[in-house]
Amino acid sequence: MFDLHSYNHRRGGPEADPAPPRENPDVNIGTGPLDREPWDPVVEAFTRSLSAEVIPATGERLDVRENVRFWGQNESRWTHRLFPDSACVLALEFKKTFMDEWTGEVDEEHLDQLAQALARTVPAVTAALEDVEVPTP
Repeated sequence: MFDLHSYNHRRGGPEADPAPPRENPDVNIGTGPLDREPWDPVVEAFTRSLSAEVIPATGERLDVRENVRFWGQNESRWTHRLFPDSACVLALEFKKTFMDEWTGEVDEEHLDQLAQALARTVPAVTAALEDVEVPTP
């Protein structure tokens, strides 16, 4: 399951520099509540697939990293507690490069490019699910 969110990276104001990229990836994958070992193929396939994407609006490859800004919280914790052997929630936080955080104006083309990049991860994630070996109770 993809649990989608976005986060601000220009908190200092509209004229301030963005927060340092070292601490603010384009996409943060929160896997804190996930039993990472059995789901490793899924997380790795997703990360490889999305990291390979070059977004035309920026001309750059997406910086996709795990548990840098956020670890995943309520939705993923709840889902993994109820369905530990059948659910893999990736809490995805997209940095708001697709909009002006201060005016709320969205760059629809950039947002669409991100949505398409996310959609293109599905075949890799689906294939990786075949490699998952979750212990049955």
